[in-house]
Amino acid sequence: MKFSMIKTLAGKHQSSVRKIMRKYFHDGHFQIQYQSNDKTRTIQLYDSGFKKQPIFLNKAKPKNSRELTNRLLNNRCEWCGLEHHSVSSHQVRKLSELTGNNIWEDKMLQMNRKTLILCPHCHKLLHANLLS
Repeated sequence: MKFSMIKTLAGKHQSSVRKIMRKYFHDGHFQIQYQSNDKTRTIQLYDSGFKKQPIFLNKAKPKNSRELTNRLLNNRCEWCGLEHHSVSSHQVRKLSELTGNNIWEDKMLQMNRKTLILCPHCHKLLHANLLS
């Protein structure tokens, strides 16, 4: 790691590794000297490498949400409440696209869901802007 950093600096400064070592390494430490308030100060920037990040073996698995599936399997229109054998889902891309101008948009915003399960009749009304 240390040698890689030295080679990178040498390439950036169009210099050799040996010149970078002579300029920045003193007493086995990567140090830079600078002027501050008429004093020469030294700061150590790299000593013994960077600490390794811990490896987490038991990463949290993404939840397999079945909420939409369960809502569809209920076979119940979320608008009119009637049970129908062929319900379908109306979906918007983003909740932020919903303005709340329509009643059905308000319902989706209240549910905090991008989907609304509708019977075929309500779905047709929604697309015709007649759902109320």
